[in-house]
Amino acid sequence: MEKFRLISKFMIVAILMAAFTITGCKKDDDPEEIPVSKTALQAKITEAQTLHDAAEEGTAQGQYQFGAKAVFQGSIDLAKAVSDNAEATQTMVDNAVIAIEQAITAFDGKKVVPIAPDALVGHWTFDDG
Repeated sequence: MEKFRLISKFMIVAILMAAFTITGCKKDDDPEEIPVSKTALQAKITEAQTLHDAAEEGTAQGQYQFGAKAVFQGSIDLAKAVSDNAEATQTMVDNAVIAIEQAITAFDGKKVVPIAPDALVGHWTFDDG
């Protein structure tokens, strides 16, 4: 008889918890949609694409190392994918802005620069023998 009372109490508690859970969930309990601003990302994409399109690969001063444009375009395409994603969160957008800024910096680092004349001087020593 004691077991029956214990099981009965347990069942009553379980039913009350289920009723509370069911009535506690309403359609208006869904989280609010937070507006996502993609303005900064779109501006950086435009800046990066303009830089890419104006760049020329080669070995002359002011040109970029071979293969740099392809890598840079890949980074731009990834940023565009986030920009085009209707379900992107603000965190995703912010991370894409940071990533495209880093890609611009890395691309600028691939620019061919002249070697300073002082760096061209060889410092050789010869033996007398």
